[in-house]
Amino acid sequence: MKVGSSQFAQQVMTTVTQTANDYWELVYARENVKVEQTAVAADQQLYENNKKQLEIGTMAPLDVITAESQLASDQQALVQAQTTQLQDETTLLVAITKDPLAMTLSGVEIVPTTPIVTPDVVETIPLQDAVHEAWQKRPELQQAQLALENAGVEVKATKNGLLPTLNVFGEFQEIGIGGNETFRTSTPTGAFATSLSSPIFLNGGVTEPIGAVPVDSWDLRSPRH
Repeated sequence: MKVGSSQFAQQVMTTVTQTANDYWELVYARENVKVEQTAVAADQQLYENNKKQLEIGTMAPLDVITAESQLASDQQALVQAQTTQLQDETTLLVAITKDPLAMTLSGVEIVPTTPIVTPDVVETIPLQDAVHEAWQKRPELQQAQLALENAGVEVKATKNGLLPTLNVFGEFQEIGIGGNETFRTSTPTGAFATSLSSPIFLNGGVTEPIGAVPVDSWDLRSPRH
């Protein structure tokens, strides 16, 4: 969680910083175009003056050629400056809109409104304070600190894995004693049976086996058939 938040903060800072740099690059490019335009205008005026002086005989042809060469060189520099301005403008447009090919942005010109200003006083921060502030605010330093903490946890886990292991198993069982089961039956007078599944003899007569039902529960006067 901490690493993800730090990475997100770093991405935001990188995007904002890059966009700000693109803005100032465009400001510089536009100012550079103005400088080159001024230089071309001056060269053009010098070339025209030299031509007039050559025509009246007060200027050597070499001076005219030199002025013309300087004019051509500055015109080339102006074209390069204008190309750089268009590139920087496109770069800033991409950073801001993320879709420079949209129809609504076709032909849009970015005009910076904040000029380059040189501060009167440059802030100086002691090195120790700068390092302390960096540790508090720089996401990449926080990520490095988290990486060191994670590495320490991995080292401890590796050391624990190298220690000997002891496995102990135990078992508990409870056994109860039920005892011996005893059955008791009774035989009515004048009847006897060798077992519960054997016939009963009543005064010379025979009845069917009675199974597990006690003999004394039968009505001996009505034999069961």
